[in-house]
Amino acid sequence: MQHHYKLILPLTIAALASACGSGGDDGGDSSGGSSSKYVYMSTYSSEVGRFVDSAVGGVEYCQVLFNVRNLDDSIDAERIDQCGITDSDGSFSYTLSVQGTEDLINPVLDGDGLQGRQSAIIDSAIRFNVRGIQLPDVPVDQLITPLSFSADNSLDQTAINVARLLVSLDSNNNLEDGIYISGDDFSNNILDFGADSEVFATAAQVTLNEAELTLAAEDEVITHVNESLSNLTQLAGTWVFANNSQQSFVQVSLFSDGTYTHIEKGDEIDPSGMEWGSYTLNNGEITFKAYTDNNGAIGLIDSPLGSTLTTPTTLGYSLSEDTNTLTLVDGNESFDLVRAANITDSIVGTWKPKYKTRAYYISLSFFENGLYSHGELGDADEPDGIEIGQYDLNSSTGRLIPTLYVDTNGSTGLSDAVNEGEVLTVEVNGDELTFNGEMVFVRQ
Repeated sequence: MQHHYKLILPLTIAALASACGSGGDDGGDSSGGSSSKYVYMSTYSSEVGRFVDSAVGGVEYCQVLFNVRNLDDSIDAERIDQCGITDSDGSFSYTLSVQGTEDLINPVLDGDGLQGRQSAIIDSAIRFNVRGIQLPDVPVDQLITPLSFSADNSLDQTAINVARLLVSLDSNNNLEDGIYISGDDFSNNILDFGADSEVFATAAQVTLNEAELTLAAEDEVITHVNESLSNLTQLAGTWVFANNSQQSFVQVSLFSDGTYTHIEKGDEIDPSGMEWGSYTLNNGEITFKAYTDNNGAIGLIDSPLGSTLTTPTTLGYSLSEDTNTLTLVDGNESFDLVRAANITDSIVGTWKPKYKTRAYYISLSFFENGLYSHGELGDADEPDGIEIGQYDLNSSTGRLIPTLYVDTNGSTGLSDAVNEGEVLTVEVNGDELTFNGEMVFVRQ
């Protein structure tokens, strides 16, 4: 099995070896061997994150790297990596970068982190700028909410103050269609988001007076944030048709980070395949935006085969009182999906790699009826694609034997590993699934 989440990091300094001097007291090899003082920085994946209260669009952002070591051993305390403006669905781009020594010719990233001497993922943050007002730095993540600005990911005063400002600056004052921020920068643009409620409100209102705006009421903002995050949490899970089978298979996985995967078995006209993208919730509607779509006209996004452009799809939705049935509505048509089981200490559930990246995205689902699905973004050598099949798990030995029904992902996936003679064993420990003692997945 080719493990695409084991990333080979490209060296970005092609002439690094020729830059080595004599080893001297730093332990280097005077004959031209490695010296730990020579470092490189490499970007190994390009990611898409989302800024969500409601979706927060129109906000300037920069990714900031911290404590980056240069070739001369000097340290850049801060380095701006990239900047942009959040899209209408709150999406922003960022990279994961690594720095290491010259002797790491082929450093490898696996489920347990970067393997190699003196190498480390570079600490970084996203710095948002709202009409000239700089928000507190937040650690890089695929999903950023007002809670991300707090010290313990809670709705503390800092998180509330950030949310009050965002809500107050919504360009059409309608949170049901998300938050979009536009307009000139404020001249009075220094705010202390860690201040108590009254102090922050006084200072923020002085700033907002420049645009004849009023600061949103704290209690209303708290209600809004809680409802927005609750909606994401309630919908999170894997949803399937009640009669999913070898002949007819549809799966929609909605993740709590605002991304989704759709896997479906095709027919004579439209191919089996997957979609991967983001979703946003607004006033009883769910909008899907695909980053990858290779299943033609089936699925949530209807894109011509071979097209790299996708148009977002908006559907109505409702959730049953017991939260186990999701109804999606498209015009006069509707269809029901049931929540797939997700059982602690069992293989049954949906899993992603413990260390996951957009460029090497993998989703695995094992169902109570013995079916499994595998979706993976490929690379230059292997296509994006899926597997749908049956699995047999020996509870005593942990040996997993897949039987394939659909395979569109080239030589990646579970079945190809078995076809190549590899024995697959799995161990489930709570919410972690480990393949062959080394590949760790986390329950979603």
